[in-house]
Amino acid sequence: MTVETVIDGDLIAFKAAAAGEKRTVDVYDSSGKYIGEYKNRTEFKATIPKEQHNEYEFKDIQRPEPIENVLHTVKKMIAGIAEKCEADEYFTALSGKNNFRDEIPLPTKYKSNRKGTVRPLLLGDVREYIVNHHDCVVTDGYEADDYLSMRAFEGWKYNKKIIQTTLDKDSMQCKGWVFNWDKHEKPIYIDAGIGSLSWNVKDGVKGQGHIWLLAQSVLGDATDDYKPSELAGVRWGDKGCYTLLKDCKTFKAAYKAVYNQYKQWYPEPVTYTAWDGKEYTKDAVEIWQMYFDCARMLQYTGEYISVKEVLDKLNIGGNNEQI
Repeated sequence: MTVETVIDGDLIAFKAAAAGEKRTVDVYDSSGKYIGEYKNRTEFKATIPKEQHNEYEFKDIQRPEPIENVLHTVKKMIAGIAEKCEADEYFTALSGKNNFRDEIPLPTKYKSNRKGTVRPLLLGDVREYIVNHHDCVVTDGYEADDYLSMRAFEGWKYNKKIIQTTLDKDSMQCKGWVFNWDKHEKPIYIDAGIGSLSWNVKDGVKGQGHIWLLAQSVLGDATDDYKPSELAGVRWGDKGCYTLLKDCKTFKAAYKAVYNQYKQWYPEPVTYTAWDGKEYTKDAVEIWQMYFDCARMLQYTGEYISVKEVLDKLNIGGNNEQI
């Protein structure tokens, strides 16, 4: 059997470009006087009283290595991943334009927390190198993570070994082969079924399979900046999510648990202003649908799962509703 691995080019590009530059900050006082250069903001703030932290301004300084060094790092990372996967072929994927999640009318825009963050200076050059030299697919309409998921699902469906290789925890909800080069000794296989969850103080809630998708749809993701309990104005975290779902052994039990949690947060329709400035009114299931769409990786192009239709098939909600 031919083994393929599809590699998360977004992560490779960012990690290599970030590792290939030295970052420091220049510090200025409120009058614009130059104070000095420090490793980071934290280092400088440790030298002054806390009440003075807002009295200074910072300018990020980036000093990249020669581009040849960074591209060599990319080449080594990709070769190392292919070797660990024992892959006969490898491909890469980069996120392009028109991600459908950007249009979801959340109260806070999807991934809006990344706006204004300092990006590695050579990131664009590294991405171009990956496109030109590493059998790359640049996605349109969805993220590279979705493409990886779709390829893994293709492998699961047709009994081919196609390994999605990424550090992103979203990959653990997907059917098929997955390899996290930071955590796995070798690729692991996720089959159809409800899946499993775990929790500890250090790592929070983790999981795999469909129940992990449901956990993400009710927990949210600070990295991608979406929070299902945001409109309810309540605190909700990993331990609560794990407690909600840990005893669910069937699809119906898991969907019912998440449904009941959303109904507890949103017993009546909520009117809110979304990130696009427009006003929306949505009930609990419609709100859940938004966050479900944020969390769920696609299995094929154009796939859409209606939460309401799933609930209807499982006989959850309506006259059978329990809170």
